[in-house]
Amino acid sequence: MCTLSPDSIKKSKDALTVKDKEEIKRRAVKVSGRFRSSLKDLSVSHDKYLYEDY
Repeated sequence: MCTLSPDSIKKSKDALTVKDKEEIKRRAVKVSGRFRSSLKDLSVSHDKYLYEDY
């Protein structure tokens, strides 16, 4: 399994430019609401479903 140190995460975040951050926001807004699940409690029980699948 790959792990990331807090320092490497901070460096990656710091490397993003304002333009990159705006693009990330734009793309996130664009995909929001495009996907559906038949599971009504996914946001509450996501750990249970991950445990069952893996």
